[in-house]
Order: sequence, then C-alpha cells, then structure tokens
Amino acid sequence: MQVLLKEQKVAVDVANWEGWTPLCCAIAWGHLDIAKYLIKCGANPNHTTAAGHTLLHLAAWHSCTESVEWLLQHGMSTAAENKHGCTPFDMAGPGQARRLLYAARLQLDRSSDAAEAVVALVFPP
Repeated sequence: MQVLLKEQKVAVDVANWEGWTPLCCAIAWGHLDIAKYLIKCGANPNHTTAAGHTLLHLAAWHSCTESVEWLLQHGMSTAAENKHGCTPFDMAGPGQARRLLYAARLQLDRSSDAAEAVVALVFPP
C-alpha cells in the first residue's frame, strides 16, 4: 500500500461502484492500522458511499467493534442517516458494536446540544 500511495501516486480516495474507498474497507474489516495510515495520507474520514453510509455505518453493519469504538472516540456522529434514513445503530447487528452505539446515542441525547451534535471527524496527526 505504501508503494502504491507514495511511489505510484495512486489516489487515496479512489472508490468502487458502490462508493467504497480503501478507508471504507479498512474500517469495515477492522484494520485500524491501515485506516490510520490512509488518513495520514489524506483519505477523507467524512466520505459517504453511494448509499450514504458513513464510516460508522460500515463499521456497525460489519459488527466491527474496534472500528466503532475508534470512530466514536474521534467524534463520528451516531445521528447520521444514510439514503434510507438508517443510522449506524439501525444497521448494527446484535453484540458489542450495537451496545457501544446505543451508549453513545444515550450520551448524545442527554447532552444539551443534542440537536447540533453532528461533529466533524478530526484525527490528530
């Protein structure tokens, strides 16, 4: 991957027909080391797929607890809806990833700024 991105100058946010980028795949399958590297190389953490899925939707759909937890720690919105009106919580199967999303949503609902809780995803260098 390093050769493709640095030496061959392959676009870091190239997407397939569904709008999935390499970052989407890394997050969905729990490869956080690769996800962090892609972001460091300029991948867009706020990318949405053709269906309107955010990275958190994809991590939830694939029940990838590590990715869900990491994205929540970095401020990814649990309230984002895809083109079908589904939030990441709606897409999560039973298990720890769904429990993390539920807890994050409860915390959001309790905050006084719940209506303005969509926060840009920010990653430290």
